[in-house]
Amino acid sequence: MISTDRHLLQGAIELEDVSRNARTRTLDGVSLGPQGTAHNVTVYVPEAQGWMQGGPFLFRDFPDYTVKMMDEHLLRIRVRFRRAARVAWRLDLGQMLKR
Repeated sequence: MISTDRHLLQGAIELEDVSRNARTRTLDGVSLGPQGTAHNVTVYVPEAQGWMQGGPFLFRDFPDYTVKMMDEHLLRIRVRFRRAARVAWRLDLGQMLKR
């Protein structure tokens, strides 16, 4: 996780938790924010990646967040606080990205 664009402290206030599991290639997080707002979480991926669908700059929608590949090393998670002030999100790189 690099940072967020919600607060000056770039994650210290609006991220309740972020954890990585190298074995399962997942990154789990919980974002906090007022209902009716959204923020972005930027994640660095060390190895150059490509999406399973076959190209860069694609996205995948989930109920409360969207993951978008910004380039071959950066992913952006757009977290939307439509129904709650706390949103859990997950990046499953094994499913989203080519190996």
